Amino acid sequence: MKNETQPPDQGIEGTERPEFREETVSPPETRGGVMVNVGYGNLVYGKKIVALLKPGSSPMRRLIQEAREDRKLIDATQGKKTRTVMVMDNGYIILSAVSPETLAGKL
Repeated sequence: MKNETQPPDQGIEGTERPEFREETVSPPETRGGVMVNVGYGNLVYGKKIVALLKPGSSPMRRLIQEAREDRKLIDATQGKKTRTVMVMDNGYIILSAVSPETLAGKL
């Protein structure tokens, strides 16, 4: 049975119920603060990208090999041809099958 003597805003033993506040999560910042689709449903936080590079040159191939040896390489190509090498601010290298021009347009 409900105790009729307690006001409705009181909880058990006269303690007040916590006030319900609806909190909204604000979206990431507009410039570079969005999740960027780097192909095949893989997303990267745009604010962390330092450089978008083409993989064809020898220095890029060495950079990829060193990142692989240091276990700092993320391959998001799903077995397709690598078109973009992304350098992240934490030293990780991400490979993508999407062209650098397309990715730059999404930032």
